[in-house]
Amino acid sequence: KGIGKFISTKNGNLSKSPLPNIKPYTSGDTIYVSSGDSSKVKPAVTLAENIFHSDKTKNYNGMTHQIIGASGNKMLQVSYGSSTISLQGTGTSLWDTAAPSAILFALGGKVTDYFGNDLVYGTNKGQLGNKRGVISSAPGAKGVHLDMVEAMGKDDGILSLRD
Repeated sequence: KGIGKFISTKNGNLSKSPLPNIKPYTSGDTIYVSSGDSSKVKPAVTLAENIFHSDKTKNYNGMTHQIIGASGNKMLQVSYGSSTISLQGTGTSLWDTAAPSAILFALGGKVTDYFGNDLVYGTNKGQLGNKRGVISSAPGAKGVHLDMVEAMGKDDGILSLRD
């Protein structure tokens, strides 16, 4: 499947494919957190569960954890609104996040490291990984993103990822 107007069929022909309906996050919606199942991201997922299940001061309606494979696919699900946020560990590379970040930004979403810093795509050949993890959030979920970043900045285990 593709996200564009055409997909390639098994016999190599192109077939029309409608774009998915993009569903922005609305305050009060259940928060869907996607991640892989790597041990590198589990502390971030546990932190999300603590925030979105127990913080009654916000208008959070609970959280559902989704395990989704492939960095780009996680971010694509966030772009569609199938996931509210995606948490990716420190094992992703810049090439895993570059194209999906562009799509997400174009739709009004947000992508940062765990500490709220923009991912840097530059010419530093020694820096090819997202060493501080990656959070991506759906259009409309800026507050969810910022709450997650704030909590990560207070968590000793997450803070150990800072340079």
